[in-house]
Amino acid sequence: MYKMRKNWRNVIAIAICSTVLMTFAACDDENNEVVKNANISLSNKNDAKQSAFADEASTGQGFTFTAKDDWLANVKDTGSKGGSSGGNATWITLTHNGVETYSGSAGTYTLVITIEPNYTGERREATIEIVCGTDKITVTVMQEGTTKGGENPGANPVELTNAMINESNKTLAAGVYLVKSSVTLSAPNRLTISAGTVIKFAGNQSFIINDNATLIAVGTASSPIVFTSEKDNPQPGEWDMLRINKCDGSVLEHCIIEYGGRLSNWGMLNVACKMKINNCTLRDSKYIGLWLWGSQGFEEFNNNKITNCANSDIPEHPIRADHIYELQNFGTGNVISNSVPYKGILVKGSTLDRSLTLKNIGVPYFMESQTIDSSPSIAALTIEKGTEIRMLTGCGIDARNGTIDARGTENEPIRFTSYRVGAQPGDWGSIIIRHDGSVFEHCIFEYGATASNWAMVNTASKIKMNNCTLKDSKYIALWLWDSQGFEEFNNNKFINCANTDVPEHPMRADHLYEMQNFGTGNTFSNTVPNKGVLIKSSTLNRNVTLKKINAPYFFEGTTTITSSSGATLTIEPGTQIKMLVQARFDITENGKIIARGTANDRISITGLLDQRGYWDYILFHNANVQEGNILEYCDIINGGRYTSSWEGAIYLWNTRAEQVTIRNCHIAKTLGYGIYLYTNTTNATMSGNTFADCGLGNIYRP
Repeated sequence: MYKMRKNWRNVIAIAICSTVLMTFAACDDENNEVVKNANISLSNKNDAKQSAFADEASTGQGFTFTAKDDWLANVKDTGSKGGSSGGNATWITLTHNGVETYSGSAGTYTLVITIEPNYTGERREATIEIVCGTDKITVTVMQEGTTKGGENPGANPVELTNAMINESNKTLAAGVYLVKSSVTLSAPNRLTISAGTVIKFAGNQSFIINDNATLIAVGTASSPIVFTSEKDNPQPGEWDMLRINKCDGSVLEHCIIEYGGRLSNWGMLNVACKMKINNCTLRDSKYIGLWLWGSQGFEEFNNNKITNCANSDIPEHPIRADHIYELQNFGTGNVISNSVPYKGILVKGSTLDRSLTLKNIGVPYFMESQTIDSSPSIAALTIEKGTEIRMLTGCGIDARNGTIDARGTENEPIRFTSYRVGAQPGDWGSIIIRHDGSVFEHCIFEYGATASNWAMVNTASKIKMNNCTLKDSKYIALWLWDSQGFEEFNNNKFINCANTDVPEHPMRADHLYEMQNFGTGNTFSNTVPNKGVLIKSSTLNRNVTLKKINAPYFFEGTTTITSSSGATLTIEPGTQIKMLVQARFDITENGKIIARGTANDRISITGLLDQRGYWDYILFHNANVQEGNILEYCDIINGGRYTSSWEGAIYLWNTRAEQVTIRNCHIAKTLGYGIYLYTNTTNATMSGNTFADCGLGNIYRP
């Protein structure tokens, strides 16, 4: 058996003032303690090659430099047996004021180098290059493979067997162990692994924690628990997995799990219980690093690092959650990093039946279809600012009995986008909102709307949407279907949505009243012309204002304005309305329209096509319309589709003069009359109107 000091497993915190290898030195090597060049200087040139034994805690110095501009640190292994030549030296961590730091702006910094225990029995070396502009300083770090007493801390590991771990309350003493054949902790046993323990795995082997057993693996920052390969120069996928089944109460703290994940249908770490995972590192898994499968969410999950897992051109991701609710209590300080892009957290198709916050983790969530549905309470999906959600092919989010609270900022928007590199309109499906209370602030929606019968964003509820961008939707970008209007809708941009020769528009409202609280600052831009807001045939039974926007409103079918308590459609100056074939406005019982343009900002009501009589009419239906209807400074063109019953672009039926005013309007290109007065009792206040190309005449009076 090997001998060891009590602290041989401690992480070695080495505060190193480094030797600087540089081409341009501005001081004498023998007489000057400061090394300088144009952009970066090191405080002490004597802090050169630092060495440490496998079990030493520190060599003691601090490493201070001053940079005149932005700087970047690269930590590379130089080919020692315990590392990978030319690759990142994952056994070294740089911190500044207790925070992991590899870059910064101009200023003075003191870095601390933390080194993990060396169990390889071989010396390992790394270089740290700090680059500032065209200049750099280079630090060399060497760690022996033996202790100060000459012992190899990784030699002669003890074989770990089922018999060693399956006791009611077993503590595994600190040491180095080898899993030659997969081991299983069975219920109701509890295993505690001591800080500093190293468990090595032979090829294709696993450690399984069965249902109702408990694993407590609590290391420390200086004495982590390590699950690794038995090989001296391991590669991802050397062993299989650590699998923790339905074992609520299990804990992983300050653990390092590396070089496993051989199987594509399992992760390196698999969790099916509610447990604590804090301050752990998962790295270099061949496939998935962490797989959550029926875990009901974490008890705690904070300050973990998942590095270079599934780090190749494969469909797997560093983390996979089989249910979105398994990300519950996914806490703070977690970092996912891969050298291969477009890797993050894969969330499989599932139903969210509780409230959940999606944290901004710095990498995307890749999502299959999600349903938010809980009863009797309402489930709320909250998305942190800066979060990116990449939807898979045809997938979406259906807030069936729940809400989405997505509040980004101008600098940290929330993005809903395609999973694909080289995204195209229609890559993913839809977001559907069916319950009042959802909020979208500073969100970007792009490349959605796979099918023409759903929009990229659909709402049947009263929502807030402000400062959002909807772009590159294949079909409709925003569809209001029985939504009862917005709670707020301001400063939103629609860009190139339904931007092909399709009948759809960037925005569609199935009822005119859904335009209630359509606010200010909303803009539409398409490279294909005649795109804007489509308003379907409906009845307006409340007050609504059509805001002036930089695109037309397209009206389809019959828009009836009526209500027992009064309903008014107000149209702002400068508004453009395009009427589809045979479309009409019917102002009837207690209805009113106020279309008051100005001489410099006229209201335009024209046909979709520039044809005489393309659309029907504006009808003031009887003596029960409200007083105060007004058409002023309006261009009313292409109406007056001639029939035997309705023969004018503007049709008045039994109205009184005080009910309707038509002033300074231009009426043109009708098949019937410009204005038609139904009976000799029909009247209106009219002045300053002009007519052109009215098929049966300008005004008909019986």
